[in-house]
Amino acid sequence: MKSLVSDIKTSAKDRLQFVKDNQKNTHDLLSMFNKELKEMAADLKDFLAKSEQNRMADFKTTMKDIRSRIENIQKHVAGLLGDYAGERKEARANWGTLRRKERASAGENAEEVKKEAKTARKHKAK
Repeated sequence: MKSLVSDIKTSAKDRLQFVKDNQKNTHDLLSMFNKELKEMAADLKDFLAKSEQNRMADFKTTMKDIRSRIENIQKHVAGLLGDYAGERKEARANWGTLRRKERASAGENAEEVKKEAKTARKHKAK
């Protein structure tokens, strides 16, 4: 019976030691996980900060490119409008010249018609 009591005491001590070891191991694991979690959070924060700088640099480059394109488009449009204005001015001058020629021609034709009518009246009168 003494051996049974001794075995029970030893068994209780072993179980108690097992529980204490498990508790210590669990505490160490939780501590390690907490440390790793803090390191990962710091790494993520650094990564996001660096990628933000990269994104900002990319954004600035893209905006610079867009502004350059807009400037080129504005210059091109200004050139086209200048060409259009010049062509319009030239067309206006050409139409004015054509109108004056038509008026002059119409005036000459009117005089010719009057002369022909006068001549025709003279021939009728005879």
